[in-house]
Amino acid sequence: MLTTAKQTKIVCTVGPASHDVAILKKMIKAGMNVARLNFSHGTHADHAKLIKTVRAAAAEADEPVATLQDLSGPKMRVGDLPEKGIELKAGQEVDVAFGKAYDGKVIPVSYPYIHTDIRPGEQVLLDDGLMELRALRVNGKVLRCKVVVGGTLLSHKGFNVPTSKLRIDTITAKDKDDVLFGLRQGVDWVSLSFVRSADDIRNLKSLIKRAKKGGLLPKILAKIEKKEALDDLENIVKEVDGIMIARGDLAIETKAEEVPVRQKEIIEMCLRYGRPVIVATEMMASMAKNPRPTRAELSDVGHAVMDHADAVMTSGETATGGYPVETVDTMAKIAQSTEKSVFDDYPLELHAKHRHTRDRIVGTTARLLVEQTKAAVIGFLPGNESIARLASHFRTPVPLVVGVKTAREAQQLNLWWGMHGVVVNGRTAAEFQKQLLGWMREHGIRAGATVAFLSAEYRPEDARFSLQVEEKTILK
Repeated sequence: MLTTAKQTKIVCTVGPASHDVAILKKMIKAGMNVARLNFSHGTHADHAKLIKTVRAAAAEADEPVATLQDLSGPKMRVGDLPEKGIELKAGQEVDVAFGKAYDGKVIPVSYPYIHTDIRPGEQVLLDDGLMELRALRVNGKVLRCKVVVGGTLLSHKGFNVPTSKLRIDTITAKDKDDVLFGLRQGVDWVSLSFVRSADDIRNLKSLIKRAKKGGLLPKILAKIEKKEALDDLENIVKEVDGIMIARGDLAIETKAEEVPVRQKEIIEMCLRYGRPVIVATEMMASMAKNPRPTRAELSDVGHAVMDHADAVMTSGETATGGYPVETVDTMAKIAQSTEKSVFDDYPLELHAKHRHTRDRIVGTTARLLVEQTKAAVIGFLPGNESIARLASHFRTPVPLVVGVKTAREAQQLNLWWGMHGVVVNGRTAAEFQKQLLGWMREHGIRAGATVAFLSAEYRPEDARFSLQVEEKTILK
């Protein structure tokens, strides 16, 4: 219902715990807006089946749900180890080299240039930073390291060298194959992992445009999880359609204690350029095993909302955890409660120094419309998606209902804060308005409520830009 709907969107990773229509339908009803498919796991057949299931559940729930293909990227990993792993003890010296399987002496990793690109004294992290090595010297093609923080190392765990610029392609051969599969499946968003510069985004765009002839292209998300990405953040944000703050690898590739500040900086940059931004990683991690979150997790989600993120995300909680529906329901309640507070408000003056004048006019108009007309909803006719996105990023405090021509367009809009895409048919503005007003009434907007329709016109011949506002009343 629009009257109780949260404005912040929820992205849910789907997997074995959420692979059937019944569970997914409950998650959608609880507040799931986007289904994330993690291409680090599973086959194309697995993902095709899951996409089909998500769409069936969305149809039954009568809600648009976007599909987000998250590419695995060039994640470096440890090779095959004994089933019980190998024990690393602080102070111990170990050998690491490129290879596939442990031979009883040398730890195998997937990076072929380990002996040339990692310098003595550099930090080497294993298993998402749980274990730490320090590079000592190179013997031929073997890197000798000293264990700083030990533990049990298992097969295929992550391998990171935060201070080294390694020779890896951001878009791997597997990613390219996965992108082609995603295009055939009609995914709505594609997320690129381990982005280092805006060139990576341009390369992915080029790949997609060459592969897909005609039709609506998927939107592109950049995952910010490397120091190089932070160094080129503004250019990346300008080039991409949206951002995911992947706090897991970001905490490994940078200093973990800096992540809260980095999160705020990234969100602020996205607001500056009108890009939707997702806060991700371990937001409700304990709910993989428990029916209630920790108090810290409650605050983490709430503070992401107060930081003005467009979306919050689950990972293992909904992919493999025991309480996927409860996780979504809890996140939705946190978002709803936080959005009611004054701490969620975003002052207009904070946008003023960042925006093009025309953008400020649109965003300010949307906000003033709500204040002066007491509109319960702002409506947008087809062709006005761009100004609807501006109203979203100026955090207009009512639902933004956007008429679109196709289900794909409605699904893509589902990542933006406060936006609801509705498929309409017709030829005239009056026909579109009638359908949108009917949809609003069916979704809880009471009879007698005011709806403000906002549209824009740009005349390139004289560079004239104009806004039109029309008030309507919801009828019985």
